[in-house]
Amino acid sequence: MKVIYVMADTFRRDHCSVYGNPPWMKSIRTPNLARFASMAAVFDNAHIGSWPTVPNRRDTLLGRGDKGIPFNRWKPLDPDEPTFLRHLTEKKVPSQLITDTQNNVTGNMNLFRDYTAWTLNRGQEADRYWMDENVPLVFPVPPHLIRYTAQTWHQILVNRAHRRVETDWFAPGTYTIAMNWLERNYRRENFFLWIDTFDP
Repeated sequence: MKVIYVMADTFRRDHCSVYGNPPWMKSIRTPNLARFASMAAVFDNAHIGSWPTVPNRRDTLLGRGDKGIPFNRWKPLDPDEPTFLRHLTEKKVPSQLITDTQNNVTGNMNLFRDYTAWTLNRGQEADRYWMDENVPLVFPVPPHLIRYTAQTWHQILVNRAHRRVETDWFAPGTYTIAMNWLERNYRRENFFLWIDTFDP
């Protein structure tokens, strides 16, 4: 079996035409997602265990959340916690993580731990990916309204300053990496590919 799992951190059901239009919106048009959904499994009654980035990924990898707790803590995978990826490895099914969500592979969260391989499309948020003193520190709103320190905000601006083509943006770049991976691996009898973007 070949499985492609797509995770988008801030993807909202009520912003996808495949689920119909919510009463407060006249018309949502997402033709590419609708075309993708026509070839994929669509879950109409699925609910997440946790909302934030790391707890949500952790719940999914473990196949469970902490019962009755809608907001699990940001904590790493413990070494003795078996993810579903371990079961795939036991069955000789290769797995690949392709992500721009740096929390998956940084901060000792160990969310990449049981994949056969993983790739990080760098530069999201305050990833110390570039240095460029020519990028000015400009705030779009008064600084006290931004959740980041001035240094962190400047790093974000530096990371964004070098964008020139569509694939320099995170989601298009991450999906391009995934398409390249598929070009090289689609002939495999089995695989599990997790594509994870922070920006939908």
